[in-house]
Amino acid sequence: MNFSIVKDEGIVLSYSGLYDKTKVMSPDVIRAGDQYRLYYVGTNCPPEKRTDYRLLVACSDDGKKYTKTHKPILDLESETDKHYSPKIIYFNKRYLLYYGLGSNGKYQIAQAVSDDGYSFTKCADCVIDVSAAHKALVHSPKMFVSSGKIHCYYTGSNFPDKIYSKKYPSYEFANQFSLFYSSSFDGKHFAKGRKVHISDSSHFVNIYGHNVYYCNDLVYLFFAGFDGSTNSIYVTTSSDMIHFEKPRLLLSPNPENNELGIYSCSLVQIDKSIFRLFYGVRYFDNRWKIKSVQLRGSNL
Repeated sequence: MNFSIVKDEGIVLSYSGLYDKTKVMSPDVIRAGDQYRLYYVGTNCPPEKRTDYRLLVACSDDGKKYTKTHKPILDLESETDKHYSPKIIYFNKRYLLYYGLGSNGKYQIAQAVSDDGYSFTKCADCVIDVSAAHKALVHSPKMFVSSGKIHCYYTGSNFPDKIYSKKYPSYEFANQFSLFYSSSFDGKHFAKGRKVHISDSSHFVNIYGHNVYYCNDLVYLFFAGFDGSTNSIYVTTSSDMIHFEKPRLLLSPNPENNELGIYSCSLVQIDKSIFRLFYGVRYFDNRWKIKSVQLRGSNL
């Protein structure tokens, strides 16, 4: 299948709410019956800071215009906590929320559960922790379910220091993230992570902000790749879930619209060949909004 952009649908969610006065980012969109739900990260912190990140949700009947609920789906347990990169799946008749949890300088992947998809209860233990393969932090769990098994792609890094852009040297962009793959049959216990290999990707300093789609025995990986200058979204495929083909550029930021970089993304299928890609955009004032484009998938 080849994905191509059909239509730029513009901004679908902006900052200005009770918990997201400066940033909305890290979208994860699902369809629950006739409703679209956009789970995201919001904060009121100063634009140049990264604190007070909470997980929020907005709803839509058409997938284009979203109404915020203005209530965290999972609140912070302490003032130093940060919640990152939500992913929602419906598994064994419950909504499972996976997210990056930053607390006291440590970053893990945590889980929470819900019966309705709005109010979540955090599970006691993290599901993926730091290890020798990613001893600094783990982040951004994104998964799909196939044949009763959860396939999870997440980011990890051994280098917590920030990387700055060659094109925009006053802006930091990355943490030298790599992608890892794990799996689980119960949603709680995940196998040891294996590093993902993407062909011809040595020019990427950072790979994250990803989303995965599974179709016809192929994994389609959408990711934000940082080439040392800026972040753009690329797409690639794998037949064995570990080794991916050479990625193709799909979407780049537009500096004329004050867009500094594109980060996290989420793909939703509308019908057989039409999809909608949601993604977070960072602007030069360090504020964030969520936009979308309509995609067509050929050769399904």
